Amino acid sequence: MRLWRLFALAFLPVVLAACGSSTIPDTPVPRAAKAQTATLDWVESAGAPGSKLVLRVQRFTVTHDGWRAELSVTNDTSSTFTIERGVDTPDFGFGVMLFGTGSHAELEQRNAQGDLPVLRRATAFAPPLPASLGPDTTWNGAASGPGALPGGLWVRFVFGAFAPRGAMPQSLSKQGVRDFLIWITDHTHRLRT
Repeated sequence: MRLWRLFALAFLPVVLAACGSSTIPDTPVPRAAKAQTATLDWVESAGAPGSKLVLRVQRFTVTHDGWRAELSVTNDTSSTFTIERGVDTPDFGFGVMLFGTGSHAELEQRNAQGDLPVLRRATAFAPPLPASLGPDTTWNGAASGPGALPGGLWVRFVFGAFAPRGAMPQSLSKQGVRDFLIWITDHTHRLRT
């Protein structure tokens, strides 16, 4: 899934108004996914052959208190991309998003409405994620994040943001990429309960 513009997420405070009742109805809490590992071997790319970013998710592991993914990013362009991890911004970086279905239509609809799920951000990288990725360079490593993941939901991986030093490669600008690229995978993986 290509995100050409970063949508600002508006976090609205939850206000509970007691209108004649002081009880809150029970809301079912999803059960945490069991520990599991999946070999995914996903390969997706942005751009045209010979001038693209290639994003891979090889393996995904869920533990009782977090997740870990083996990833890689290959810069097959003539540009150098800085890798912005969104440390100060809650709506982009590397991580996972959880969806109710594996449907690409759900992703497209939520993206169009500016209603994407909260990013479960990767907080550790081994080896460290570089600040930039030069032409014909690959970063291979593991990204991991804390927090149990609810079982039964569908995982998509988020890569980005990638901002070129200089002009955006033509193969990406022809696809509508302007200032930076954030990639949400088209592939999905359903978490076992």
